[in-house]
Formats: sequence, structure tokens, C-alpha cells
Amino acid sequence: MIKILKVECNEEGIKKTSQIIKEGGIVVFPTDTVYGIGCNPYSENAVKKIYEIKSREKVKALPVLAYSIDIVKKIVVIDKFTENILQKNWPGPLTLILELKDQELKKCGLLVGTSANISGNPSSTDPRMSQKYYKL
Repeated sequence: MIKILKVECNEEGIKKTSQIIKEGGIVVFPTDTVYGIGCNPYSENAVKKIYEIKSREKVKALPVLAYSIDIVKKIVVIDKFTENILQKNWPGPLTLILELKDQELKKCGLLVGTSANISGNPSSTDPRMSQKYYKL
């Protein structure tokens, strides 16, 4: 069952969205450029659903968005070079491909976050396009 819920970008809306993610739900959200679709990266069912929704090949990894450098340090190997990049550019639009330390972490301060479009189609700058893409 797909449940569509539109929330305001305020404290209450963010709290509701966080709860949906924690419960294994999927959310569409604005980024600095386009709309993204995301879920808890430790919810196997939610991650599978993102691949299904986007018609994305499972061999293509999904990006993971992190709230803080401390969270990143808990899950990936950070060498001195990478540490310098993080310190100079965080927070900000930064993409790094790093080696995972542990694939079975219990806590989640992270979010799978990828563009809210079917793979191979243009990225959406309008939230209504997500509904058209996913036939919601």
C-alpha cells in the first residue's frame, strides 16, 4: 500500500518525515537542485523498493547522505587526505566514494538519497513529477 503524505518544511513536517524514514518508509524531498527520493539505508525492504520505483539496476549503488562527519566516521574508512577534504568542504555539496567499515550497523543517522526520477529520465525540479514518474 502506498500512502502519500505532503508535509510542510517546518519542525513538525521534518519530525513526521523522520518518523516515516525510521519506520521503513520512502520519502520524496527537495535538494539544492532537484527532488530526491530516500529511505533508511538499513531497511532492506525500503532500499529494494527504491530500486523498484526507479527501475534502477541493482549493480548501481545508491548514494547515502549523512548528517555529520561523526556519523560518516562511524561507517567508512577516513584517511588523512579524506579528513582534510571533509574539514574544508563540510557542510556542503560534497560527494565521496569511501570504503565501508561495517555493513551491519544498528543505528542510522543516514539516508539513501538519489534523484526522484526513473533511471535514465531527467531529474525532477517539480515534486508533482514524482507522482507522474511513479504513477501515484
